[in-house]
Amino acid sequence: MIKWSNIKTSDGFNLKFPQTMQLKDGLVAKFDEFSQIISIRNSEKELGYDMLIKSKDRIKCVDMEVKPEFKRRGIGGLLHAISVMMLKENKAKNIYLDALPEAIRFHFNKGFRTDATNKENAYIYLNSILKSNTPFEDLKISAKKLMFKLTSGNKEAIKEVDRLYDTYLSRVIQNNISIDDAKLPATLCMDLKNKDLKNHRDFYNGILENFGIDYQI
Repeated sequence: MIKWSNIKTSDGFNLKFPQTMQLKDGLVAKFDEFSQIISIRNSEKELGYDMLIKSKDRIKCVDMEVKPEFKRRGIGGLLHAISVMMLKENKAKNIYLDALPEAIRFHFNKGFRTDATNKENAYIYLNSILKSNTPFEDLKISAKKLMFKLTSGNKEAIKEVDRLYDTYLSRVIQNNISIDDAKLPATLCMDLKNKDLKNHRDFYNGILENFGIDYQI
């Protein structure tokens, strides 16, 4: 197991990052300070990457990709786990991203939650519930009520939309409802807050341990 204290770190664009980490099974995690990309590689090729940018006290996941032939091997989870390490080491408040419909389930299962950020996004998310081909009539009723709150300028309404959409996503995932029937938005603003990591600590620590990194979230 490699310990974080034994990993050489550097600063690039105000982001403290590990230069190189030798992982299990011959894998290596490298961070390019110029492109701000974490790359997971074996001896022959790149398996996946994650581009991160720090802005003030937040870290944005600009782009994440796992090569098709290496999916379902835990590489995506490892990339998120490393970004969570960097969240902690940089004392940032959250990691945020814009999730495509096909990736929403993946990010949601890794602890990321809806972060509408503004009224326009909130309307889009409520409309996706209302227009969906789902049996969640209680959530559709709640969505209609929230539409009125947003229109009247209620400041807490956006936070309520976030909570409602998280409930909606949870049911969509549990019931294995398709992207088309769920009417998921073209992009969904999501984030993982530092203060909420305690709820996902065991999950991420398990990923890090599996890849040979001795670090506690």
